[in-house]
Amino acid sequence: FTEGTSLHFTGPLGAEDRIQLYDTQGRLLHSWNGTGSSELWIPREDLKSGVYLLQVTRAGERVAVIRLVAE
Repeated sequence: FTEGTSLHFTGPLGAEDRIQLYDTQGRLLHSWNGTGSSELWIPREDLKSGVYLLQVTRAGERVAVIRLVAE
């Protein structure tokens, strides 16, 4: 993604759901809580070009890991 990316989930992400963005070194860069929407906008902002991992956690359990490439 260049300016940002929009992710769409099969159902709404509630307040107990957490979305975390990590670099390839395992450092947590950003964290969001669900807002009741099934869409999440991730702005590029200060992210350098490279690969990032997005982890989605629901009720304390990891339900998805998504690889993102920033160009």
